[in-house]
Amino acid sequence: MSGDSGALGATNTPRALSGAGHKVIGAKHVRDGRPCQDDLRVEHAGDVTVVALADGHGSCVHADVGARLAVEVTVAALVAFIGNLRSEGRADVRSAHSFGNHPLRVQLVRAWAEAVREVGGADAKLMDYGSTLIFAVATPELLLLGQLGDGDILLVNAAGAVSRPIPTDPACFGEETPSLCLPEAWTSLRVLAMPLPDEETLVLLSTDGYGKSYASDQEFERIGPDYLQMVRELGLGGVAAHLEEFLTTVTHGGSGDDIALGLIYIPSAPSPVTEAPVSIPDPVEVAADEPAVETSPLEPGEAP
Repeated sequence: MSGDSGALGATNTPRALSGAGHKVIGAKHVRDGRPCQDDLRVEHAGDVTVVALADGHGSCVHADVGARLAVEVTVAALVAFIGNLRSEGRADVRSAHSFGNHPLRVQLVRAWAEAVREVGGADAKLMDYGSTLIFAVATPELLLLGQLGDGDILLVNAAGAVSRPIPTDPACFGEETPSLCLPEAWTSLRVLAMPLPDEETLVLLSTDGYGKSYASDQEFERIGPDYLQMVRELGLGGVAAHLEEFLTTVTHGGSGDDIALGLIYIPSAPSPVTEAPVSIPDPVEVAADEPAVETSPLEPGEAP
């Protein structure tokens, strides 16, 4: 599924993992006649769900193209990454974290740079296509998260508690942020793998236009439990149908910036089924002088 202006419907895996997302052009971009420079892509490949977001820098002449290429190459690389781990028998959290930090980080940045040169020519300047990158991958084995630059990743548990698994990068200050276009950009890409939560969890990813629309991080984080409750009531597909309305309201009443939002819903793991012990009756003792009665199963409809 491509991350165009339409809502992206939910997709399902055997544990009903699902992903959805949407992007909207910022109110300021509409007034200034600029294109949307955020992009996203939601992909479902077998039991793997991937969501990737990117925020092209407003100062870059081809920011929208840079963001589009970022989500395209990232989703393809992440699906291949999980497939390779499984083929090597290494689809565990430790291996995903280790190989996610190297070589995956290098591969993602390199793939983006190659895609830029395919579009813009061998002499294309990466600075003209600068973009941030945020992603999440959910499989039955694990949850893999990554972030380069500003934006937000929130985890919301069943009780509504919100956590930030990847802390804010201190290099993000004001309008300054690490970018795919910078030298050694892979060193700024932070990757984290963890076991897939057993309890109900909502993974929320957003570009910085969403967070900047609130007075503080604490106020912004309140959207997490709200979205989880809506997913419970409407299903992720039902929420996806309303994202354009929600995000448009936010950008017009808040930052005025483009906004991309991605969601992955992880329902609670089913409780293990424990079979009740079978009670075996004691054998009936038959007197030696009484012949045993031969029995046969009843025919359908036959009275006992």
